[in-house]
Amino acid sequence: MKSKISPTSPKSSIKKEDSLKNLYSDELNKIEKPQKKRTSTIAIILLAIFFGLLAGVLSQIILFTYGSSIPIIDKLNIFNNTTQTSIIVGSGKNQSANVAQVNQQSQKISATIARIFKIKSEEEGLQSAYLDSASLGDGFIITNDGYLVTTKQVVGDSQAENYVVFVQGNVKYEVKEIIPDPATNFVFIKIDAKGLDTVAFSKNDELLSLTDLFLFQPHFFSQTPSILNAQIVAPIYYAQDKIEDIVKSSELMDRKILIGNEIPASFNYALAFTGDSKAVGIVQTGGSQNYIIPFSQITGEIESILAQGKINQAYLGVHYVDLAEVVNLPVEISSNLSKGAVIYSDDEEARPSVEKNSPAQKGGLQTGDIIQMINNTELSQNMSLNDFISRQSPGDLLTMRIMRGGKSEEIKITLEKLNNE
Repeated sequence: MKSKISPTSPKSSIKKEDSLKNLYSDELNKIEKPQKKRTSTIAIILLAIFFGLLAGVLSQIILFTYGSSIPIIDKLNIFNNTTQTSIIVGSGKNQSANVAQVNQQSQKISATIARIFKIKSEEEGLQSAYLDSASLGDGFIITNDGYLVTTKQVVGDSQAENYVVFVQGNVKYEVKEIIPDPATNFVFIKIDAKGLDTVAFSKNDELLSLTDLFLFQPHFFSQTPSILNAQIVAPIYYAQDKIEDIVKSSELMDRKILIGNEIPASFNYALAFTGDSKAVGIVQTGGSQNYIIPFSQITGEIESILAQGKINQAYLGVHYVDLAEVVNLPVEISSNLSKGAVIYSDDEEARPSVEKNSPAQKGGLQTGDIIQMINNTELSQNMSLNDFISRQSPGDLLTMRIMRGGKSEEIKITLEKLNNE
């Protein structure tokens, strides 16, 4: 099993700041017009106005003093008409951040982000200038000596000499190495640097439905980042647009985080953070759904990169259907089980259920076997087969409990290294 990540350089600790908040506008307290009376009309109106104003003042004092501890009140958006703007999100707690606090948090985040460009030729004049609008995208700084992580959409090839990176302060670095991750959509980049600020990553258990996030789009040369609020709709999400999408690989990671809100196209490949400045992943927009590719997929790869300078992804070699994600499967496929990984393929030639000469074949796995537990860890919606394999290392011994032909059996398989090609 892989150990906890130990970066080559210490990660800068980002103190918890007040959460960024969306600016809402609600109607203020309404005072209903009192019913007309035949006697003492003016006196009644004056008394009503007086007590209404008194109630309003008292309610404001109570709300701002005790609001966050009252279960119903903490769902409201409370405004104070002051000269400083507050940004508020619906986190369930009435925490606000004024402009100065937002700017301070933005500066901390900006220091952990790198902007990536295609390299310019050394021509004189305007042709050698780098425009912010021409950037390919951004990456997170994960070590203070220059390892970054981004996606394959940002860096389309492994030719390091094709790219340059800018960090905060508009400091330019040439890219020395590009290392694609064969199991995910991520790419690691190495630059020669010292003393860089590093990002802190969020944990899976911190990302729940309705969790508020903010999407951060830096603009290095204008120095004014764009920030957009978004909310998690589903912390575990698999795109299943076609029936073939149900069949998964034991090595390829396809889990995403589905987010709501309308996300402008300009935030494609923006960086998603929690309210306390922890990195969640990289945003992808388009179509009817927007989602985040989470960094939690690559904790093992980061450890491997830092320790060895290369990725050593474990390899099992099967295709399967996750019973926790699919309903109404025939009994001959599911054996009436609601969780586990059934070894299966809809196209044995293109993606065989058990790959030839793979650790799975050598260990005796067969088409139709249902893997229920590995090394005493049950496969479920929260732990898929490819999630489990991504946390292992080549050479690890797996003890699997499987269902075969209606009977429970145990087999042992030794993982090998996934070929990066």
